[in-house]
Amino acid sequence: MATAKTTTKKTEAAKEDSRVSQIADNARDYVLKTTATAKDRTDNAYESVEEFNKGVESTMNRFVSGYVNFLGGVARVSHENVKHALTTVEKIAAAKSVSEAAQIQVDYVRESAAANYDTARAAFDEVRETVTEGAEAVRARASSVWSKDEKKAA
Repeated sequence: MATAKTTTKKTEAAKEDSRVSQIADNARDYVLKTTATAKDRTDNAYESVEEFNKGVESTMNRFVSGYVNFLGGVARVSHENVKHALTTVEKIAAAKSVSEAAQIQVDYVRESAAANYDTARAAFDEVRETVTEGAEAVRARASSVWSKDEKKAA
């Protein structure tokens, strides 16, 4: 009888060991799968951030380029205004009468106003276009990053 009880205890212990082993195997598989999924999601998130950063860099380069062009335009216009003013001073100095000098001054004001208005309008249009393009590009890139992450997570 002692042998039967010992055999039963050994059988029950073996079954218990088998259940514990199965639970441990299942837990191990779960941890491995979860870890693999976490690694994939981390890699996907990193790739998305890298892609987004490249887009931001491109957009910022466009902004900076537009700003530099704007500043260059301001310098060019300022230089042209000074040259035009100095040329007008020379013309006034060479004028033969007060009415001729007055006409030179009127022409100067009209030409300067027209040129400066056209330049300001062109600069405004360029700035507006640059900002609009940049905002749309950032929005599109951010949208694609988030939608990509959602697709990869699914």
